[in-house]
Amino acid sequence: MAASHVSLHAFQQAWIALMERKTQTWLSILGVCVGVAAVICLSMIAENGRRQIFAEFETYGLNTIWIYRHWEDQVPGSTTRQGSGINNEHFELLAKGCCPSIERASPTVYLSDWKRQLQYANSFTKSAVQGVGEDFLSLNRDKIIAGRGFHRRDITSRHMAAVIGPKTAEQLFGSATGAIGRHLRVDGHRYNVIGVLANKDRSILEALGATQGYDINNRMLVPYTSYQSILGSKDIHTLLVEAKSEKLIHQAVNEVTNMLMRSTGNRFQYQSETMEGWIGTAEEILGVVTLIGISAAMISLLVGGIGIFNTMSTSVTERTREIGIRKAIGARNSDILRQFLFESLVVGSLGSLLGLFTSALFALAVYVLVGLLFIPSWIYVVMSMVLAIGIATIAGLRPARRASHMLPADALRFD
Repeated sequence: MAASHVSLHAFQQAWIALMERKTQTWLSILGVCVGVAAVICLSMIAENGRRQIFAEFETYGLNTIWIYRHWEDQVPGSTTRQGSGINNEHFELLAKGCCPSIERASPTVYLSDWKRQLQYANSFTKSAVQGVGEDFLSLNRDKIIAGRGFHRRDITSRHMAAVIGPKTAEQLFGSATGAIGRHLRVDGHRYNVIGVLANKDRSILEALGATQGYDINNRMLVPYTSYQSILGSKDIHTLLVEAKSEKLIHQAVNEVTNMLMRSTGNRFQYQSETMEGWIGTAEEILGVVTLIGISAAMISLLVGGIGIFNTMSTSVTERTREIGIRKAIGARNSDILRQFLFESLVVGSLGSLLGLFTSALFALAVYVLVGLLFIPSWIYVVMSMVLAIGIATIAGLRPARRASHMLPADALRFD
């Protein structure tokens, strides 16, 4: 009880002293508040952006791998090797379990000009057309909102069936439910619409240029076997593969590419893309952006520290006679040092708490106005508050030392 009473008394004395210079004190508190709030708000924005980007990554499947021919594998001056380097026999080997690290796979077949004109009655639209396997939708984390996806018999019987994106359905049929059972034409061929996909949000990746102009909601999927029949080829242009776990992604890539190279007599080279690479790139970019933003916000904390130094220096000068009187009646240097350090600590602590409150109001305002939930990173919350209090203590140290080393006689003569 005695210790808490002393602490409360010390705070009251510090607050009374600070309020004698209200304007300077509140400006110093505001400087610390702005710095702490800036660090916390920027960290919340960065963390929210990270969550949204990774939510979009998850719509691809985090263990997903794309494997395709490396088209620059030919020797300069030689004739270009024909074909995609992957065919139905390779996919059948995967389906039979030739690669233990693979959970499942799907072929994808497409033309180099993958945007084709779709027609229903007098309505036209251009969509990306792909031939895919029965596991493609689950591999690609696609959901059906109307109708159904592909069954095994659609693949084996080469059905002229189509699953279309929500944007495609809206443009041709007016709604998702209105598309089911209708027939559309692509390059003179007639397809029966059996399903419509749910909308996918890829807005952030589109803004980053990662989708390369591919509109995920404006596409048409057909059985790869029926599309191969139309194209007159057994080529598979990309293998979409899912590893059994994140730890097995590299092993899966090696197993599939080695199988392809052995079966083609090393005539082709292959390359792959993984979500791991995209995640690493995103983490690197987000880390740099966050670091730059928070470093800039730290400048506000330093400015707040300068404000505290100025306030405490002015306070020491204005209270010189008070210091002399206190020393004359027995106050020690440590008592004076502790008093002024406590005052700067009070400014830093109040500024930190006010900054935390301000950042909470910011998060609440964003949630109410936009609907985005900003959750602060407690690492940055603790770091900003500890740093603010530390800067306040350091800023008040020099004025406090100057006050504590004053001679009583000189201080009493000060006018």
